[in-house]
Amino acid sequence: MDQLDVFLWLALQEDLGHADVTSIATIPADLTGRARVHGREDFVLSGSHAFQRVFQILDDTTQVRCFFEDGHAVAAHAPVFELEGKVHKMPLPAIINLHSHPDEDVRRRAYE
Repeated sequence: MDQLDVFLWLALQEDLGHADVTSIATIPADLTGRARVHGREDFVLSGSHAFQRVFQILDDTTQVRCFFEDGHAVAAHAPVFELEGKVHKMPLPAIINLHSHPDEDVRRRAYE
């Protein structure tokens, strides 16, 4: 594990804390899903490698696709990342909070 992975793992432990008991009780463990992450405003992408590593640390079978390279300008609401993998291994509530769109319908459509 390199220094970035150690840092990310420590941050994940703090943010995720204990397992989401409700999700574990109600969502089948083998359920897979797909999520898209959108920015709320125009921005220049940076840190995409660290973002991808978070999901790979949680479950190395999670596929993370980035539609832009670091340093590229991204328009508001454009899809930036697509995640596919086991739902239990994706901290989707954190993504919703960090990358939420003000329109609830747009947020709902981001998760298939």
